[in-house]
Amino acid sequence: MQRAKKADLSINIIIITIIALVVLIILTFVFTGRLTIFNKNLSQCEKLEGATCNIGNECDPGFIKDPTRVCLDSNNQVDENRACCVKFQDFTN
Repeated sequence: MQRAKKADLSINIIIITIIALVVLIILTFVFTGRLTIFNKNLSQCEKLEGATCNIGNECDPGFIKDPTRVCLDSNNQVDENRACCVKFQDFTN
């Protein structure tokens, strides 16, 4: 039976420590809400071509509400009083 060398144990400890730190950083972002800031930028209605933000919960004819997108106010916060409306396309061609 061969014994592990000290160097092998040190490398294993370093790798496990790095993995644990990465997991802790991800958990910190999730629980402090920093991840929502990143997600909000990805789900902005205005970033989608042909989408508009309408006041209220209704969309104009030819548009449909997209619940996966958000509209932002002038302070760059989510505006709950506006709906993201995207152009409805007929896929039955």
